[in-house]
Amino acid sequence: MRKTFALLAATTLAGLGALLPATSAQAESWQCDNKWHNASSGYFYAYDFKNCGTQLGRAAGNDNDWGDLSGNFTNYDANQAESVLHKGTSGLSVAVYDAENYGRGVACIRKAEFYASDLSDNRFSTYGPGTGRALVANNIESHQWVTDTYCASTFLS
Repeated sequence: MRKTFALLAATTLAGLGALLPATSAQAESWQCDNKWHNASSGYFYAYDFKNCGTQLGRAAGNDNDWGDLSGNFTNYDANQAESVLHKGTSGLSVAVYDAENYGRGVACIRKAEFYASDLSDNRFSTYGPGTGRALVANNIESHQWVTDTYCASTFLS
């Protein structure tokens, strides 16, 4: 009887382990998943903090300067995003840049990726000497909707 109970307890614990996420990152990604399901179709969203924390802004179109006073991302939104969400309907990707006016480095999120919950794992591509490969987290200054071909291999994961 004790062996049966021990076997049942071990099996139950193993089953729970398979159902529960293994890491805190996986445990917190439900926040982005939940926000993606509740987001308005046709928009690109950016969030302060990982795992789609506080919404900075959303845009159905392009914004060439997140640090100015116009567009969907304004004033203090530049260099603040740590996660992004793509709920576009056009099939286009969204390219984010580490400079205003779509300059320097670029990274993209495909429509099929839905969201990137932690941008600290990603780097921008390099455009020219001296630009480096900066981290995407806290370095986005502009974005635009583009084709997948434009993005080449600079997709966020």
